[in-house]
Amino acid sequence: MSSSAEAGDRYALGHGTATLHVEHYDLELDYRVRRNRLDATARLRVRTLEPVKALELDLADLTVRTVAVTGATVARYRHRAGRLTVKLTETLPTDSVVEVTVGYAGAPQPVDSPFGEVGWEELEDGVIVASQPTGASSWFPCNDRPGDASTYRTSITVEHPYRAHAHGTLTRQSSRGGTTTSVFEEHHPTPAYLATVQIGRYTEVVLATEPVLQRALVPEGQSALARTRLARHAEIMRLFTELFGPYPLDEYTLVFTPDALEIPVEAQGMAVFGSNHLRSDADDRLIPHELAHQWFGNSVSVVTWQHIWLNEGFACYAEWLWSEASGVRAPTPWRASTMRDSPASARTSSSRTPASTTSSTTACTSAAP
Repeated sequence: MSSSAEAGDRYALGHGTATLHVEHYDLELDYRVRRNRLDATARLRVRTLEPVKALELDLADLTVRTVAVTGATVARYRHRAGRLTVKLTETLPTDSVVEVTVGYAGAPQPVDSPFGEVGWEELEDGVIVASQPTGASSWFPCNDRPGDASTYRTSITVEHPYRAHAHGTLTRQSSRGGTTTSVFEEHHPTPAYLATVQIGRYTEVVLATEPVLQRALVPEGQSALARTRLARHAEIMRLFTELFGPYPLDEYTLVFTPDALEIPVEAQGMAVFGSNHLRSDADDRLIPHELAHQWFGNSVSVVTWQHIWLNEGFACYAEWLWSEASGVRAPTPWRASTMRDSPASARTSSSRTPASTTSSTTACTSAAP
């Protein structure tokens, strides 16, 4: 197999392959918060980019129950060390299209990376998914490289009273037997690291409807605070559409987890903050920073992690543009830094203090006074 690292990306960290392109992910997720139990089926429409006799995907420590391929015959499959290898009886020529179906289950957890743990992680009461840079495989089989962008359908079932929100637009929602199933469609090409699911006891606050819907999902009892804290969000959106062009997606959601987080993280059409960011205006720069990523990083994307500084550099510049236009205090002097050594998302163990989520492989962080 020709990995993305072998194809010239020395930052790939052993994830992804340049031998195939996933055109579409169809994810059926059934998750129980109290037991941290995920039962799922993933259907991937895959196009080969060179002749292959095996299909390789990233998938972490979940149990693979079934594997099937429509359009080819499976000889056998192996799931080991975060890689799912599906060997075929024949070689598929370049530009072949097949559907790979994987049934899997288990207790999802973050995966290790040189930058700390990333991916699916339990909160005190819910779930945060910070897939960047290599955490997508903690919850679905994928081609986890930034240059492989796909469309998605994500169906997520959770028990009451929890609410699930995924990237894309909510197209259907139904309740049955004490559970709610929500279906999200993402038609904009999205790399796996920007795919996400957020689960919690959230209340929706509509911040604005123009030029697109802007909403916040906040812990119960925090709606009034969110309206006050985010009262100028529509102004930020208007400014950026004037400076950068039309908002590139269909809607935008800010999620504020009940746990404290050190740094927010962007996803496709979404940004995830901690409860501490809702209570304090000390980090006003983070709100425009994460919104700017919807243009720089999500719409205009990098092919390899080597160039991730472009995502962060433009988002940091956007902080200053908002400061100048709004009269909000300028960001403190910042520096480019590599990913922090702290874990990627909020911890939930009672024996530990909630840690942090990192914004990306290269973050713009405030310098010490």
